[in-house]
Amino acid sequence: PPFPSPPPCLFVLALPNTRRFPWTGPVLYLGELPNSTRLPWHYIPLWAYLTPPACYLVLALIGLYSTLREVPERLAKRDPALALDGLLAGCLFGPWLATLAFHSTLYDGWRHLYFSYPCLLYFSALGLLTAWRITGVAQGLARRASRGLVLGGFALSLSATAYLMIRLHPLQNIYFAYPFCTYMPQMKTGFEM
Repeated sequence: PPFPSPPPCLFVLALPNTRRFPWTGPVLYLGELPNSTRLPWHYIPLWAYLTPPACYLVLALIGLYSTLREVPERLAKRDPALALDGLLAGCLFGPWLATLAFHSTLYDGWRHLYFSYPCLLYFSALGLLTAWRITGVAQGLARRASRGLVLGGFALSLSATAYLMIRLHPLQNIYFAYPFCTYMPQMKTGFEM
Protein backbone atom coordinates (compact mmCIF):
# COMPACT_ATOMS: atom_id res chain seq x y z
CA PRO A 1 0.00 0.00 0.00
CA PRO A 2 1.17 3.54 -0.65
CA PHE A 3 2.55 5.49 2.28
CA PRO A 4 0.37 8.37 3.36
CA SER A 5 1.98 11.71 2.70
CA PRO A 6 2.52 13.93 5.73
CA PRO A 7 0.13 16.82 6.06
CA PRO A 8 1.49 20.13 4.74
CA CYS A 9 1.34 21.56 8.25
CA LEU A 10 4.20 19.25 9.32
CA PHE A 11 6.45 20.89 6.75
CA VAL A 12 5.54 24.33 8.10
CA LEU A 13 6.13 23.15 11.68
CA ALA A 14 9.57 21.79 10.71
CA LEU A 15 10.78 25.08 9.21
CA PRO A 16 11.58 26.83 12.52
CA ASN A 17 13.75 23.87 13.56
CA THR A 18 15.69 23.96 10.30
CA ARG A 19 16.07 27.71 10.63
CA ARG A 20 17.55 27.61 14.07
CA PHE A 21 18.89 24.14 14.71
CA PRO A 22 20.13 24.15 18.31
CA TRP A 23 23.84 23.65 17.63
CA THR A 24 26.34 26.47 17.77
CA GLY A 25 29.68 24.70 17.52
CA PRO A 26 32.69 25.75 15.47
CA VAL A 27 33.04 24.70 11.83
CA LEU A 28 36.41 24.33 10.13
CA TYR A 29 36.12 26.47 7.01
CA LEU A 30 39.02 27.90 4.99
CA GLY A 31 41.37 27.11 7.87
CA GLU A 32 39.36 29.10 10.41
CA LEU A 33 36.78 28.05 13.00
CA PRO A 34 33.73 30.32 12.65
CA ASN A 35 30.57 29.56 14.61
CA SER A 36 28.06 27.39 12.74
CA THR A 37 25.49 30.18 12.93
CA ARG A 38 27.88 32.79 11.54
CA LEU A 39 29.19 31.19 8.36
CA PRO A 40 29.80 33.48 5.36
CA TRP A 41 27.41 33.57 2.41
CA HIS A 42 29.91 31.65 0.24
CA TYR A 43 30.00 28.54 2.49
CA ILE A 44 27.47 26.56 0.41
CA PRO A 45 28.60 27.78 -3.05
CA LEU A 46 32.24 26.95 -2.28
CA TRP A 47 31.39 23.45 -1.08
CA ALA A 48 29.14 22.98 -4.12
CA TYR A 49 32.10 24.07 -6.29
CA LEU A 50 34.74 21.89 -4.59
CA THR A 51 32.88 18.59 -4.47
CA PRO A 52 30.95 17.80 -7.69
CA PRO A 53 33.03 16.76 -10.70
CA ALA A 54 34.04 19.81 -12.74
CA CYS A 55 32.34 18.35 -15.80
CA TYR A 56 28.97 18.42 -13.99
CA LEU A 57 29.43 22.08 -13.07
CA VAL A 58 30.52 23.16 -16.55
CA LEU A 59 27.65 21.29 -18.18
CA ALA A 60 25.18 22.65 -15.60
CA LEU A 61 26.28 26.20 -16.42
CA ILE A 62 25.80 25.48 -20.12
CA GLY A 63 22.38 23.97 -19.37
CA LEU A 64 21.30 26.90 -17.21
CA TYR A 65 22.54 29.40 -19.78
CA SER A 66 20.74 27.68 -22.65
CA THR A 67 17.55 27.42 -20.57
CA LEU A 68 17.64 31.14 -19.72
CA ARG A 69 18.47 32.08 -23.30
CA GLU A 70 15.49 30.11 -24.61
CA VAL A 71 12.92 31.50 -22.12
CA PRO A 72 11.39 34.16 -24.43
CA GLU A 73 11.03 31.72 -27.32
CA ARG A 74 9.61 29.00 -25.07
CA LEU A 75 7.18 31.46 -23.47
CA ALA A 76 5.92 32.47 -26.91
CA LYS A 77 5.38 28.79 -27.77
CA ARG A 78 3.75 28.14 -24.37
CA ASP A 79 6.18 25.28 -23.77
CA PRO A 80 4.90 23.32 -20.72
CA ALA A 81 8.40 22.00 -20.01
CA LEU A 82 9.50 25.56 -19.18
CA ALA A 83 7.58 25.32 -15.89
CA LEU A 84 9.56 22.19 -15.00
CA ASP A 85 12.85 23.93 -15.82
CA GLY A 86 11.82 26.86 -13.63
CA LEU A 87 10.81 24.56 -10.78
CA LEU A 88 14.10 22.67 -10.95
CA ALA A 89 16.11 25.91 -11.08
CA GLY A 90 14.18 27.02 -8.01
CA CYS A 91 14.94 23.72 -6.29
CA LEU A 92 18.62 24.16 -7.15
CA PHE A 93 19.07 27.75 -5.94
CA GLY A 94 16.11 28.20 -3.57
CA PRO A 95 17.44 26.12 -0.66
CA TRP A 96 20.78 27.93 -0.67
CA LEU A 97 19.01 31.29 -0.75
CA ALA A 98 16.75 30.10 2.09
CA THR A 99 19.78 29.19 4.22
CA LEU A 100 21.07 32.71 3.64
CA ALA A 101 17.74 34.38 4.38
CA PHE A 102 17.05 32.32 7.53
CA HIS A 103 20.68 32.29 8.77
CA SER A 104 20.40 28.53 9.08
CA THR A 105 22.83 26.47 11.10
CA LEU A 106 25.17 24.65 8.69
CA TYR A 107 28.04 22.24 9.18
CA ASP A 108 29.81 19.37 7.40
CA GLY A 109 29.82 20.96 3.97
CA TRP A 110 26.67 21.20 1.95
CA ARG A 111 25.15 17.91 3.13
CA HIS A 112 22.00 19.73 4.26
CA LEU A 113 21.33 20.59 0.63
CA TYR A 114 22.24 17.33 -1.09
CA PHE A 115 18.61 16.94 -2.10
CA SER A 116 19.23 19.69 -4.66
CA TYR A 117 21.98 17.64 -6.37
CA PRO A 118 19.56 15.93 -8.81
CA CYS A 119 18.60 19.41 -10.03
CA LEU A 120 22.27 20.12 -10.72
CA LEU A 121 22.45 16.85 -12.65
CA TYR A 122 19.31 17.77 -14.60
CA PHE A 123 20.92 21.00 -15.82
CA SER A 124 24.15 19.08 -16.48
CA ALA A 125 22.19 16.74 -18.74
CA LEU A 126 20.64 19.75 -20.49
CA GLY A 127 24.14 21.16 -20.91
CA LEU A 128 25.34 17.90 -22.45
CA LEU A 129 22.38 17.93 -24.85
CA THR A 130 23.12 21.56 -25.72
CA ALA A 131 26.78 20.76 -26.40
CA TRP A 132 25.70 17.80 -28.53
CA ARG A 133 23.27 19.98 -30.47
CA ILE A 134 25.89 22.70 -31.03
CA THR A 135 28.45 20.19 -32.28
CA GLY A 136 25.82 18.82 -34.67
CA VAL A 137 26.02 22.03 -36.70
CA ALA A 138 29.45 21.09 -38.02
CA GLN A 139 29.71 18.82 -41.06
CA GLY A 140 31.74 15.71 -41.83
CA LEU A 141 34.99 15.22 -39.98
CA ALA A 142 34.57 18.40 -37.90
CA ARG A 143 31.22 17.12 -36.64
CA ARG A 144 32.63 13.73 -35.65
CA ALA A 145 35.69 15.32 -34.03
CA SER A 146 33.70 17.88 -32.02
CA ARG A 147 31.19 15.27 -30.86
CA GLY A 148 34.07 12.95 -30.00
CA LEU A 149 35.57 15.72 -27.86
CA VAL A 150 32.28 16.27 -26.01
CA LEU A 151 31.72 12.58 -25.34
CA GLY A 152 35.40 11.92 -24.63
CA GLY A 153 35.62 14.77 -22.15
CA PHE A 154 32.47 13.61 -20.41
CA ALA A 155 33.67 9.99 -20.28
CA LEU A 156 37.09 11.08 -19.02
CA SER A 157 35.50 13.12 -16.24
CA LEU A 158 33.26 10.22 -15.18
CA SER A 159 36.24 7.85 -15.27
CA ALA A 160 38.34 10.18 -13.11
CA THR A 161 35.49 10.43 -10.61
CA ALA A 162 35.10 6.65 -10.46
CA TYR A 163 38.86 6.20 -10.06
CA LEU A 164 39.00 8.69 -7.18
CA MET A 165 36.07 7.09 -5.41
CA ILE A 166 37.71 3.67 -5.66
CA ARG A 167 41.10 5.01 -4.61
CA LEU A 168 39.64 6.82 -1.57
CA HIS A 169 37.61 3.82 -0.39
CA PRO A 170 36.49 3.45 2.42
CA LEU A 171 36.62 7.22 2.77
CA GLN A 172 34.99 7.95 -0.59
CA ASN A 173 32.47 10.22 1.14
CA ILE A 174 35.38 12.61 1.83
CA TYR A 175 35.41 13.61 -1.78
CA PHE A 176 36.84 16.69 -3.42
CA ALA A 177 36.66 17.02 -7.17
CA TYR A 178 39.76 17.09 -9.32
CA PRO A 179 42.03 19.15 -9.11
CA PHE A 180 41.20 19.92 -5.46
CA CYS A 181 41.70 16.27 -4.47
CA THR A 182 45.38 16.61 -5.34
CA TYR A 183 45.71 19.07 -2.44
CA MET A 184 44.30 16.74 0.26
CA PRO A 185 46.74 17.77 3.02
CA GLN A 186 45.72 21.41 2.58
CA MET A 187 42.04 20.46 2.26
CA LYS A 188 42.19 18.54 5.55
CA THR A 189 43.45 21.60 7.41
CA GLY A 190 40.99 23.93 5.70
CA PHE A 191 37.68 22.07 5.69
CA GLU A 192 35.50 19.81 7.84
CA MET A 193 35.84 16.17 6.89
